[in-house]
Amino acid sequence: MKRKGLLVLILVTLVILIGCEGVIPAPGLSDADWIKISTMWTDSDDNEFSYVSSDEGEHIDIQYNISESDEYRCYIEEFSYANNQLSGSYTYFDSEGLQGPYDVTITFSYASGVLTVSYSEQGTEKGVLDEVTMHLTPPEDS
Repeated sequence: MKRKGLLVLILVTLVILIGCEGVIPAPGLSDADWIKISTMWTDSDDNEFSYVSSDEGEHIDIQYNISESDEYRCYIEEFSYANNQLSGSYTYFDSEGLQGPYDVTITFSYASGVLTVSYSEQGTEKGVLDEVTMHLTPPEDS
């Protein structure tokens, strides 16, 4: 009798877990309204935010130009997105090699054709994106 009760409990738990997982899907970055406008956004300083989706998966490319000689291409491979915020870890290369990973939260707001992207790094070790804000538009040819 104990085995049947345990088996029923396991089955009920599985049904609940599987059912709950599919009830309210978390919105993905590909569902954001501004992604439907463009997956690549730039500004006059050649800063760039790109969402790349392919058969191999999705990732984020960020180009941040502090000056003409200090340009950083940051890469986020695994992230979560909800409520206009993306959380993940990024890496980048500089003259000393691969740097990171650095934990970052990215907040998005879109109004009047401008995507505002604000970066806030978590933890004690900071990379190049901490407290950076970009005001981006789609490239003219998109």
